[in-house]
Amino acid sequence: MGNKRGLSTVVASLIIILLVLVGVGIVWVTIRNIIESSAQEVELSRITTDLDIESVGINENNVNVKIKRGVGQGQITGLKFSIFDGENTFTFDKKNISLKALEAKTYILEYSGIVRRVSVAPIFTLDSGKDSTGNIADTYYVTQQILDNQNESCVPECTNMECGYDGCSGVCGDCTQLYGEGYSCNQGTCTTDACEPDCSLAAETCVGETFSDGCDGVCFGELQPDCTGLLCGGSKNQCGDANSCGVCAEGVCTEGVCAPICETGCAGRQCGPDPNGCQENCGVCGPGEWCNNGTCSVEACTPDCGINKCGPVPNGCGDKCGVCNASIGEFCSEGTCV
Repeated sequence: MGNKRGLSTVVASLIIILLVLVGVGIVWVTIRNIIESSAQEVELSRITTDLDIESVGINENNVNVKIKRGVGQGQITGLKFSIFDGENTFTFDKKNISLKALEAKTYILEYSGIVRRVSVAPIFTLDSGKDSTGNIADTYYVTQQILDNQNESCVPECTNMECGYDGCSGVCGDCTQLYGEGYSCNQGTCTTDACEPDCSLAAETCVGETFSDGCDGVCFGELQPDCTGLLCGGSKNQCGDANSCGVCAEGVCTEGVCAPICETGCAGRQCGPDPNGCQENCGVCGPGEWCNNGTCSVEACTPDCGINKCGPVPNGCGDKCGVCNASIGEFCSEGTCV
């Protein structure tokens, strides 16, 4: 009996030791996962990235995205692109790439659907060898101007160009894909020489229009329509559409001002102003003739305007009593400029 009691004590001790070891193992696994996770977070925190989507070009089968990296630490080994079509999101991974600080490259995504916005996030390779995707660094919202350039009226122009802007929000070629790392576009030619983008003409190019930056990118115009002194119609500098300066609620736009629509009253009249004020006059009499009630006559008459400041002469003699200032929107109404 004594031996049995000693054996039971040993078994119980072994079971307790085993349970303790199992518990320690479970605790260690948990602690190790926390430590590894924290280490990865620390490693990621040391990596700083500044990615900007400088331009988005859209053609029939591809979306061309130009990315420029700012100043920051850490090596980017890939980029994750996201395209949103208004309902669904499509992702594209570009791995095994090199994008150094202050470097800009254009990436071609094989996509032919609707594009509403494009986002980019960096991909890093951690010391453990595991790929980790960072937060979204930049989002580009596609403007109506870019969408309009997808229609049939825009014909890409890449004559004698192996890269660079094609005039329709696309590119003529990607130097990195054609020749490898270290090549960039300079005036339509792939070269290892550095290219400095030039958008200095943006201030002279109308808003909504684009032009090449001389490298592999596109510049957007900044010149606003000039509507100085105009209340309707097109702008003085030809920027915008035919109604960039406004639309008349009533009447028609004449030389930048809204004028009432009316029917001419010149029927049966040889001369003098239009009684309805729709046009300047109904005709001009010859030398030695007077305009008398809309008829040219050699009989002299004396105009009598009374209190009228504009419009036809009440007694029908002569041309008119005065002219209103159309440049500020005035027109003649019953002998008064309003």
